[in-house]
Amino acid sequence: MAICFFGTRSAIDYHQIGGTENYVRRLAETLASRGDDTDYVMYDSAGRRDETVSPSITCRYFEGIKPALRFVRDRYDHVVTVYVYPRHRPLYHAVKRLDDATHHFVYFSWPSSPIKRAIYLNEQRIASPGGRLFCLSGRQYRYVKQWSDDACLLRPPVPESYFCTPDERAVGDRLRVRFIGRVDPEKGIQTVIDLFKRLNNERFDCSLHGIHHSDDQTAVRIHRSLQKQTAFTYVHRDREQFTPDIEKEVGDLLRETDIFVQPYKQMSSTIDAPLLVLEAMATLVPTLTVATPNLVELYGESPFLLSPDNTATDLVELVSRTSEADIINERKRLHNRVQSLDISQESTADRFLREIESSPS
Repeated sequence: MAICFFGTRSAIDYHQIGGTENYVRRLAETLASRGDDTDYVMYDSAGRRDETVSPSITCRYFEGIKPALRFVRDRYDHVVTVYVYPRHRPLYHAVKRLDDATHHFVYFSWPSSPIKRAIYLNEQRIASPGGRLFCLSGRQYRYVKQWSDDACLLRPPVPESYFCTPDERAVGDRLRVRFIGRVDPEKGIQTVIDLFKRLNNERFDCSLHGIHHSDDQTAVRIHRSLQKQTAFTYVHRDREQFTPDIEKEVGDLLRETDIFVQPYKQMSSTIDAPLLVLEAMATLVPTLTVATPNLVELYGESPFLLSPDNTATDLVELVSRTSEADIINERKRLHNRVQSLDISQESTADRFLREIESSPS
């Protein structure tokens, strides 16, 4: 079976680090390992080129959407679209109607603006019929299910190597508190920085592991400031330089973390089922994140959840009163929670294949 993931280079490039990229890459790698020919077809690239990243995965880069769509037409059994710029969507939908392939779509976000949200979630409703409409979160699925029988809940996949049991984890002499992700104000990064500065004592070992968009000037300023500070450890990774070693490093790092911090200020800044939260759950790391209905549905009820308007003071108080018993109990709860979500990479790929193979053509 020939499968294509389609979208802008900035959204799905195999070599980038991010939630959307990891979602697509993990599906593609699992499909390829099972013998399916899997292509990335990306437009808005610097030039036309092909790159083979594994025996069954090829990245195909195009400058404009028109040549990318010409290439895709009648070449694949299934095309899975991730993101197309709004100005190009009329052309995309027009070409899609003429293609022999079954076209699917993945909803990644939940825009904070009600108008933008309605447009995003209903676009496929008014476009030409296609295949499955994959939703990352329960709220996306319930919204789309109202008008489409093709809606399918497919949460982000987590590699099998991340999963562990409570008896595999120990609590360090110093509580290891970590942030991993984009150094972006909407991620709550300033709250994290303030928290780590205040926790600079003998009981806590704090480190911040960050990436940033090089064209985001605010993120660049935060990155440079973090490089200069000495209150806690800052480790930077280039967003454009994904390697399998980095994925392993994230799993190893989470296994060596006692408390994970993700105090989002805007949930629209992340995919709607945050992959890092799921990865922390798989490695049984208590996670300080916000108690929005969407995250409570994913993470479950927990004393580690924060009010959406949390401050560094709130986090300091919660972390400071966290005991070893609290961490052990939360790990047990997370283990049960993760089993009910069924988010392993292999299992997710199985469901993905079943859905596209049974979808209407």
